[in-house]
Amino acid sequence: MSDMSQFAHEWIHAWNGHDLEEIMSHYAEEIDFVSPVIQQMGIDPEGRIRSKPALNAYFEKALAKYPDLKFEFYHELRGPGSTVLYYKSINNTLSAEYMEFNASGLVTKVRAHYKPLQDMHTFVSSWLEAWSDTEKPGAAARVANFYRDDCRYKDPGNPATIMGKVALENYLTSLLALNKGWKWTLRELIPIDGGCVVRWQAKIPVQQEIVSLEGMDLLQMEEGKIKYNEVYFDRTTWLKALKKI
Repeated sequence: MSDMSQFAHEWIHAWNGHDLEEIMSHYAEEIDFVSPVIQQMGIDPEGRIRSKPALNAYFEKALAKYPDLKFEFYHELRGPGSTVLYYKSINNTLSAEYMEFNASGLVTKVRAHYKPLQDMHTFVSSWLEAWSDTEKPGAAARVANFYRDDCRYKDPGNPATIMGKVALENYLTSLLALNKGWKWTLRELIPIDGGCVVRWQAKIPVQQEIVSLEGMDLLQMEEGKIKYNEVYFDRTTWLKALKKI
């Protein structure tokens, strides 16, 4: 962090300390603040805030919504009367904030920009590929790596919620060993607040028969990994095929 200005150091420190008063001390009374997160949180349809009290309310709401918020500083680009802070932000996104200062060194204008480190479609495609890759050793660990340590998981075959990544990997070890060769295909991805709904098709070999299932997963994400996963599908066809064995 040797290339950080004093402002950048204090700004990052205030946010990571969740110190609202200290955060607000960096902003002028007259502020023009634009961010897509303002839109996403339903605060303003244009994503714009024009007063310090409204900015305070927005930041307070954001800190409550993201209690584990932590910014990771990458770089700072400085200009006359302005700076751009480049850092890792909420939900494992890259952020670049352009800020202009008044004569007192307080921020009067902000333009915030965000980009996911890995977009949701890419994440889900890789996740389904891991579910399908059961032939190689370590299949359960590869799938479990998509989940947070404190994840929760539920499916029709195991309706009691599985708590934690370790327990999930133990469950997956048995499940994947019994279903070698199954394949999962993405049908539709529907973004929702904090995650997505995934519609999929699964083809499961049962003796000489291939059982085709349609279903969906609810995924809630945090810091780029799955925090909550609930699976929905009708097992009737699959169970009938298994009874023939």
